[in-house]
Amino acid sequence: WLQHNGSTGYLHNVTGSLYIRNESAGDIYIQGKSGENSIICNDDGSVELYYDNVKKLETTAASVQLSDNLVMGNHSIELNDNSQVMLGNAPDMRIYHDGSHSYITNTTGDLTLVDESRIKLRTDQFVINNHANSESIIYAAADGEVSLYHNGSKKFETTSTGATVTGHLTVTDDIFLSDANVAYF
Repeated sequence: WLQHNGSTGYLHNVTGSLYIRNESAGDIYIQGKSGENSIICNDDGSVELYYDNVKKLETTAASVQLSDNLVMGNHSIELNDNSQVMLGNAPDMRIYHDGSHSYITNTTGDLTLVDESRIKLRTDQFVINNHANSESIIYAAADGEVSLYHNGSKKFETTSTGATVTGHLTVTDDIFLSDANVAYF
């Protein structure tokens, strides 16, 4: 039933579900003060949510679109394997996990990590390859080697006893050795 107490109106339902339905072709508007939109249910289309008459969220046939920031507090966004976070217009950057490996893909400009306090990566194997994934640039393994490559060829590798340089080592300043070490030429 409908009720009004002189200052507030009420719509009461005391049994089962409550349906609000427009039987003619047209949209449903829920408005607040001065006719400002709060919710618009478009006939055979989107649902729009508003704050102070400004659209903040809209459903589409393929997605949900936000027109402002998403603030979640201490909660997380969970995506299934092979789902992607896509950033930029093309999208230029993607972050995803395929069930076995994790990826950050950047297709324009540089990928820059900015150190606001410190950057810490935790992994048992760290690999940087060229964009085509056809040659190594840097390889590092937990409890193992760190290797640096030039044009796909390993040039520097740490070992359990020191390091190995493949090719020439050019030094532009002094080399200092402790008293117990000897340099062989």
